[in-house]
Amino acid sequence: MFYTKSLELASNNATAWNDIGVLFEQLGIETKAEESYLKATRVNPQYLPPYTNLAFLYHKKGNIAKAIEYFEKRVEHGGIADPWAEKAKAELLKIDPERQKKMMQEESERLAQEVIQKARDEFATQVARAEGHYQEGLNYWDEESYDAAVEEFDAALSLTPQNPKMLRAREEVLQDKLKEQITEQTDEALEMLEEGDFHSARDEFRKILTIIPSEPVQNPNK
Repeated sequence: MFYTKSLELASNNATAWNDIGVLFEQLGIETKAEESYLKATRVNPQYLPPYTNLAFLYHKKGNIAKAIEYFEKRVEHGGIADPWAEKAKAELLKIDPERQKKMMQEESERLAQEVIQKARDEFATQVARAEGHYQEGLNYWDEESYDAAVEEFDAALSLTPQNPKMLRAREEVLQDKLKEQITEQTDEALEMLEEGDFHSARDEFRKILTIIPSEPVQNPNK
């Protein structure tokens, strides 16, 4: 009579099914206790006590595999603030000494993944910053502000060394700067010639020869 009435009241109540399981276990009716705990987990999978009760019940019966399964479920479903999740972890270590090694390995792998992800994030940030300096360098280059362009390309290369397009841009802007310098000095020398200042013009042409590369500038990426 009591059992039938209890089942009617507990039909969709995980707490009631768990309490009935506790009662059966105290009475030594372990099969019914197991059925009740399992019913509680099916009625409400988020209700945690029956997972722990099942784990201890299976452990008492010598079913270590099942005990481990339900202790793991309690750990999985329980949050950081769940003291029973911590107790379940402790029980797992008692039952399965190899678990400590496994947990340490998993923690090590997790930390390694965090380090890798952090490195990837930092690299992505560096690439983005380098690209910003590169684009700013291109803007200065378009404005023929060669020194400012070189400064931006150098900043980009400090973040992503050996970046081919940035190395190439830096080399080309230096060539344009050199061409501008040669053109300006040549114009000055020609102006001196027109004014009849041959001595100064000759000296200026000599200066020009010292800054003209004796060989074509090599592509730094070759």
